Amino acid sequence: MKKILKTAVIMLLALVLSLQAFAFSDVDKVTKLGQDVDYLVDKGIIGGYEDGTFRPQGHITRAELCKLINLVFGYKLMAETGFPDVTANIWFYNYAVVAKEAGYIGGYEDGTFRGNNNVTREQFCAIITRTMGLYTLYEVDVSDSVSEWAMPYVEAVLSNSLMVKDEDGSFRAKENITRADVVTVLANYVHAQEEAGNMVVVPQAPDTSNEPEQIVAIRDCIAQITKIYDIFTPEEKLVINPCVEGMKKALYDYETFGAYIDQDYIYEHYLTLIRQAQNAYNDMDKDGHVMLKRKLADNLSVSTLMILNDYFMENSR
Repeated sequence: MKKILKTAVIMLLALVLSLQAFAFSDVDKVTKLGQDVDYLVDKGIIGGYEDGTFRPQGHITRAELCKLINLVFGYKLMAETGFPDVTANIWFYNYAVVAKEAGYIGGYEDGTFRGNNNVTREQFCAIITRTMGLYTLYEVDVSDSVSEWAMPYVEAVLSNSLMVKDEDGSFRAKENITRADVVTVLANYVHAQEEAGNMVVVPQAPDTSNEPEQIVAIRDCIAQITKIYDIFTPEEKLVINPCVEGMKKALYDYETFGAYIDQDYIYEHYLTLIRQAQNAYNDMDKDGHVMLKRKLADNLSVSTLMILNDYFMENSR
């Protein structure tokens, strides 16, 4: 009897854990979409919302898509320059700069990234065609409107059966793409790569247990400045932004390539950002200097203040 009871408890526990692993209230796990969502969630590529939903019919922004694409395709290298509207304190800074270097997405005519803009179906086709290296296998007829620039990309995606037309022959190219459609395409791609024996990059959380003191301080500095970012004036942000940008890039170099980060490394790799911060600081008057230093002293820990000062503000070789 005890053995039976023990077995029942184990089975119940396994059931509970499986339900916890897939807790989206608006996605049915037994469907193809549910399986695709579960597959990408398990790989750490995509997640849901705080309310326990996945919102499959919701839209996806340029910033969110860049994060997914970078993870799926393993893009890591960062462009030397970013976008004027993506400052280092924004959560998607690294994803946008990596996407720019990878070349699958660019800015608008004014150079901006506009990360919060939704991605249309034809824009998604362009990105997928570039990242997967697709070619048009045969000519495709679409019954509704497609932007002239996007037609080659839409044809490539449709002819490779990565997406399909509606029953009436339309594609709704200019409508925003849904999270469900993005998941389906990316999950199918990752599945195909695994079946072909190709390595698929699965993101892993960095091990922070034995990090050097300066790396811990850099992480803390970024977090503390981001938390109080709104208290800075536009003039002060001209000093703060290049500092945070440099710290994020240094942290990325450490996590991705194992770079040893010290003052010499910062100076060698991010001198332009150092000069940018110093010039902005020098352009402020004495009262501005006092006010900025007071804000930093009141809100940052001693170790993060030292990183900011030693690595950027006083690095005047």
